[in-house]
Amino acid sequence: MSEEPAIYRTTELDGLTLEGLESRYSVTRSTVFDRIKKLRDRGFPINPDKHPVYSREDIDTLDGLNTHLKIKGATIANFSPYQHTVELSSDSPTTDDISTPVLIELVKAIALAIAVPVDPLANLEALERAAAHGWLLSTSQVRALIGVNPTGAVFIRHGFGFESVGRNGRETAWKVANPRNVARDWSRND
Repeated sequence: MSEEPAIYRTTELDGLTLEGLESRYSVTRSTVFDRIKKLRDRGFPINPDKHPVYSREDIDTLDGLNTHLKIKGATIANFSPYQHTVELSSDSPTTDDISTPVLIELVKAIALAIAVPVDPLANLEALERAAAHGWLLSTSQVRALIGVNPTGAVFIRHGFGFESVGRNGRETAWKVANPRNVARDWSRND
């Protein structure tokens, strides 16, 4: 691995000139000025123009902004300097040091840790509400709630009755009957 030029080593960086910032971010002088002006307008304490060297804190903020602007849909208006404050030591592992299976397991563990618990009865509660309010659901809405497409003129699943009552746009419209109101003579499809 080749040594980075001193201009890019922020751990040892005391300050950069405007030319250094242009080179660091591969942008024009006017882009650097525009970013600094917009950050100042948002209350960021970026060094005044009269100082020829930008401080470590200024550079950290500008580095975070530069990283942020590479994200699709990111703007200076939705930038927060606290989004990009990850410090890695020289002995921290990189993705080159981690095998793919280990990386996959790590991602799975993180996903499980931040996953929002799903209520296993939420679909039944939605069907209960649809029945109580007399809402007509499309075939795709019914499929999302019960996991299968309803078939025939009358269909029973999870104790709820589904009756075909016409069209809902391009799809069949289904009236949902509460389990307490399902007629006994409906054919069983459970």
